Amino acid sequence: MEKDTEPLVSIIIPVYQTAVYLETCIRSVTEQTYKKLEIILVDDGSPDNCPVICDRIAAQDRRISVIHQKNSGVAAARNTGLQCITGEYLFFVDSDDFIAHDAIEAMLEVSLKNDADMVCAHCHAVDEEGNSMQKQTNSKQVRLLSKKAAMKHYASLPWAPWNRLMRTNVHKDIFFPAYHIHEDEAIKFQLLSNCQQIAEFEADTYAYRQRRGSITASSETPRMDMFYCRRENYEWLKQNSPDIIPYFIKSLWEDALYNISMFCKSGNTLNPELQQIHAFTRKHWASIFFGKKLSASQRLRLVLFNISNWKTENNCYCRFYRAIGRL
Repeated sequence: MEKDTEPLVSIIIPVYQTAVYLETCIRSVTEQTYKKLEIILVDDGSPDNCPVICDRIAAQDRRISVIHQKNSGVAAARNTGLQCITGEYLFFVDSDDFIAHDAIEAMLEVSLKNDADMVCAHCHAVDEEGNSMQKQTNSKQVRLLSKKAAMKHYASLPWAPWNRLMRTNVHKDIFFPAYHIHEDEAIKFQLLSNCQQIAEFEADTYAYRQRRGSITASSETPRMDMFYCRRENYEWLKQNSPDIIPYFIKSLWEDALYNISMFCKSGNTLNPELQQIHAFTRKHWASIFFGKKLSASQRLRLVLFNISNWKTENNCYCRFYRAIGRL
């Protein structure tokens, strides 16, 4: 690739309370083998030393811009970055993670060689000290997916904004909703629908740090944002790609079941949010029941959930849940 024709890659890093890990993250970006980068650090009102670290490193590298804003959440921080980018390509990194030294170069090569609007690479988990928690892959295999094939493929898979190099126009006018967690899931189908071709790249280019006590690590309380995002997905698919809905139902119902179980476990079965799940599943029960890859147990739970009276604490689903717990 000729230097004067190299595309500019914009990298957005939302920053909040990650001072211990921040410099490792930023250095992994500034020391990339691919140099034509625009690096945007969005300090989301971090109360620790992050603002100072951002400003100090930015003073050493003219490719870095720092935006300081009032704390508004990671979705708002990413959206701020999206409004400032000028590159032809876009990449997100979370400020407690880090990327392989050749991540951008390798993914950009895949995009250009295959005319792919988005390149989705592999990642691996690391602990708080940065030690790998799982075996990494050395494969460089590339699998090309059409828009429809990609939407079916990712319909039942988790999604994250990071470790996906995409042409900037893929994200044009698409912003993250202001959910506490899983805000990235709410827009994945919109992004994929803006692609003509997606490349699955098996190279392990991203290190995802699993921190004790993080929001996503907790599993003892309902996470209604998960369900709200899936509900938005469903409504968007219904209007734009209804043929994808059967492939998506398993994820929707599993997230609903997670929240239902947490409400039952806590005894908070009269919660208005649980009523929202009930209203949605009663309205769309046929789509859910006949969704692809649902187990017999999941279908049984759907039937029990819908016929139960959620204005009482001791309905048939609650009794079923307690019986399963005793087993």
